[in-house]
Amino acid sequence: MKRKTRAWKREQIETIGSSTAPMILGRSRFGTPMQVYRLMRGEVQPADIDSSPDVRRGHLLEPIGRYLVQEATGKRVRKHPQDQFVYHPDMPFAHALPDAWMEQVPVQIKFPRPARFQRLRMEGLDDEYIVSAHHEMAVTKQQRMYFAVCCCVTMDVLLVPIERDEQFTAEMLLAEQEFYDHVQRGLPPPEDSMPIIEVPEIEGEMRYFASEEANRAAQAFLEAREIVLEAAELKDEATSRLKNLTHDASGFEIRNQDGSPLLRCYNKIYPGRTTFDHKAAVAANPELKKFYKEGPPYHTFRGFDLRKGAH
Repeated sequence: MKRKTRAWKREQIETIGSSTAPMILGRSRFGTPMQVYRLMRGEVQPADIDSSPDVRRGHLLEPIGRYLVQEATGKRVRKHPQDQFVYHPDMPFAHALPDAWMEQVPVQIKFPRPARFQRLRMEGLDDEYIVSAHHEMAVTKQQRMYFAVCCCVTMDVLLVPIERDEQFTAEMLLAEQEFYDHVQRGLPPPEDSMPIIEVPEIEGEMRYFASEEANRAAQAFLEAREIVLEAAELKDEATSRLKNLTHDASGFEIRNQDGSPLLRCYNKIYPGRTTFDHKAAVAANPELKKFYKEGPPYHTFRGFDLRKGAH
């Protein structure tokens, strides 16, 4: 196994990566925000973890992980060179190092201990992995990615597609930016000032179906989605034309040539609504949390177009 150079380790800790992001948000088993702060400030040296059994297992089995993902999806999975850090031009405080790519979609591959693999299979991805995935999507400017958790004993693979959660991503990046500012100024962030961020749950195991009936249903779903998207574009274009033709009138009616009514529109600007910032209130007054009620369970269904050239 190739050992990481001193220059690589230095670059890895100069900005926030997908392994340190969960630590900064207090969602990691491996470190605290203060430990990351001291590491980025150069007050302590990076630990030599190359000889760790968990790290060695991950490095040795990663090629097998890429093969398992490729076998499960039928799509080519290519390795990302681990000496090529990915940076976002608008986020100088962050970097990413994807394990692999499936076309333009990043892939993270993990080989946890067998007990943790089974727990992840039963309960879904934990906060540490979810934060790591969203950090990687943000830096690579992707709306989705694949998170592959492989069993080092049975070689089973839990392949979870993750869709970017915009609200969580914005809150996460704000927390990272504030933390990085503390590092740059040399002011340790107060441990009790870490933001309260609700991490989106990612559950379930990806299954694959290739029957003719399933294919017809998928094609119908994709066609319906294209119709909806085209309808939304057509509506936006027609709305703009109506505003221009009526000189942005606050209310107007369009009639047929015989005088019969065709369309009535109201075009008004209303003042912005005042909303209550629940998260900020609970953060400032934790006792308010006891007044919250847990809502009923809800079900989501989302589809992603995986056809080549669709993105």
